[in-house]
Amino acid sequence: MLKDDQIADTANALAEHSTFSRKGSITEVTPNLDYFKDRFVVRDTVDFTASLQVYEHWAKTGRSTRVLRVALDEHLSKEYHLLGSDCFLSIGREEPARLLAKARFDVSGWTLLQVQLQGDVVETFSDQSLETRNTACILSHFGEGSTLHFQSLGEQPRTLVVLGFKPEMLESKLGLDQKALKAHFNALGRADKSTTQFRLLEPNPRMVQSAREILDLPQEDALYPLMVESIATSLLLQCLNELRSQKGQGDRAIRLRDTDIQQLNRVKHRIEADYASPLSLQELGKFSGLNRQKLTGGFKLLFGVSVNEYLVFQRMTNARGLLKQGLTAGETARRVGYQEQSSFTRAFKRFFGVTPREYLA
Repeated sequence: MLKDDQIADTANALAEHSTFSRKGSITEVTPNLDYFKDRFVVRDTVDFTASLQVYEHWAKTGRSTRVLRVALDEHLSKEYHLLGSDCFLSIGREEPARLLAKARFDVSGWTLLQVQLQGDVVETFSDQSLETRNTACILSHFGEGSTLHFQSLGEQPRTLVVLGFKPEMLESKLGLDQKALKAHFNALGRADKSTTQFRLLEPNPRMVQSAREILDLPQEDALYPLMVESIATSLLLQCLNELRSQKGQGDRAIRLRDTDIQQLNRVKHRIEADYASPLSLQELGKFSGLNRQKLTGGFKLLFGVSVNEYLVFQRMTNARGLLKQGLTAGETARRVGYQEQSSFTRAFKRFFGVTPREYLA
């Protein structure tokens, strides 16, 4: 983050090492990447706030419009809509999987609503990891010194819309002090100084549709920035209404801290190691120290499948390997945790569409 007296000099210096071009309401910026890294990257981490301060200065001084498409790599660009000094919307369209490993950002103090429409990604913060697969909605607030690192789980490109804001923005717009805001929208409560606080939401159809609408807007239209801002406001409202609705229903949304995610990863590894054992939710709850809601809801939000679905996946994939090695269906059933061969056969057919005998035919 830049001090107030550093912003203008830094912005002007980067502008001298960048090329600018206009396409309607969008300013395309290609910075000299070596210069950019010297000024904004410390220990392989981009100072995200500092870069936004520079973009905001460019817009205020007429160097750019309030919509920038910044080339971060010859194959990767990011679109930023500057909605104020404490609010932005970014759009990632078909981001190549091989480039995601390079993306590490210092996002201290920001609240991010991420609506992912495509991609299988691991997000790493502090020393914990969060897997998001295909469609996902994540609300997170990052404490001091928090970094966010993306890494792809496969070759599928990533497409997402991110609405970022400082909690102070909501305090100002809603006329609420910090205490009232935290009580009203408990999930947005501030993180501790060095803690990242999450609210992982089941993909809300309206929020997903709003994100798709943003991606489908005609960029050549002179009203494009206004249309994006309008939908972004609607997206934030939908998120807050979703949180308020869940709070009214007993605050059933899953809030996971670093320690919860660490325990859920332990549960995942336990299933991978002991899939042949009768692993009940009660047993896994005792093992992890998590209550049933965090165990079942948190597991699905982190890994995209339920606890039981992941257990079945481990049993079936290992069963397939055993059958290929020449074991009989009866022996394979016992090896992967089924007491009755008939139960194993039914489960195998549901999973693969064929019986073990048909699979080996």
